[in-house]
Amino acid sequence: MLPGVPSNLVTIGGRPFDAVVSGRFGFVTSSAGLAVMDTTKFVPRLLWTVPVQTANGEALTPDQKYLLVAGAGGVNVFRVSDLKQDSPAWVGRLNSPDGSGAIEVVPSPDGRFAFATLKHSGQLAVFNLQQARTKGFGLSSNLVRTISVGDNPIGLAVSTDKRYLYVAQQGLGDSVGASGQGSLVILDMARAEKKSAANPIVHKVAAGCGPARVLPAADGTHVWVTVGYGNALLAYSAAKLISDPGQALIARVALGQAPLGMAMVNNGERMVIADSNRNGVAGSVSSLAVVDVSKALAREPALIGLIRSGTTPREFALEPNGTTLLVTNSDSRQVQAVDVTHLP
Repeated sequence: MLPGVPSNLVTIGGRPFDAVVSGRFGFVTSSAGLAVMDTTKFVPRLLWTVPVQTANGEALTPDQKYLLVAGAGGVNVFRVSDLKQDSPAWVGRLNSPDGSGAIEVVPSPDGRFAFATLKHSGQLAVFNLQQARTKGFGLSSNLVRTISVGDNPIGLAVSTDKRYLYVAQQGLGDSVGASGQGSLVILDMARAEKKSAANPIVHKVAAGCGPARVLPAADGTHVWVTVGYGNALLAYSAAKLISDPGQALIARVALGQAPLGMAMVNNGERMVIADSNRNGVAGSVSSLAVVDVSKALAREPALIGLIRSGTTPREFALEPNGTTLLVTNSDSRQVQAVDVTHLP
């Protein structure tokens, strides 16, 4: 365990899943709904909770006016300004009638579309968010299409150059035996947004047992994937994922049990990963792994150490100040604040 890294745990009720930050407000999805938190100080403070039947992954639209929350067979949309005022904030729902298990959601870079992984349907749903906002959320045509990507898609991200979507497919099942060898699926985003376009899948690249989350590097050179039941962090060359996928894997870092979410901190020099230990493996504990990014890419020993966490850390949100990292700890029902300026 790394000494001298300030950290604080706040119990919020419900099992927190994901977190995002807008200004001085944090929004945390949980089994209790959508928690709104004051993040002005280092230790966040729960303000109020908005009821949501199922709330998993979330994302802000590029203009930060709307919050997208994945759950059940689609995405709930909230107006951020109203969430901050404890006013009625629900705008509408984007629904995939035959879809099930929406886990993660991302907007397109221009804010016109929203994409969601449907874990139990093996699909990526594509929604016309702009149409829903202007013509109404009750239209069946708001669902542009669903794309079959393989069993258990979970992790989802937009490439740094805004041309591709990355999906971690065959993500964590309820046990190691339920999670087979998975793939990082690369899709052409422009084709995915068009209902009549050809299959947008460009490549499927092997990604170990139970790939969980995807994080493109800010400079666009690499794509990182956590492998939940491979207990590892993988790095791929973003360029080779398109041009030479068989040679795209360039680094692997051994981690603790069942790593899930990850976050780049300290100007991309460090990465923090949630070693969730979600299956309670004997002799292991939940923790946050800290990795030296340059050493990982050089294939040198890169694991710097661990930070104590609550039980089953899952996702991260880096506050705008760049110094405070929020962590959702699902099974201890806590949000954790970590001061990343004290990382070695």
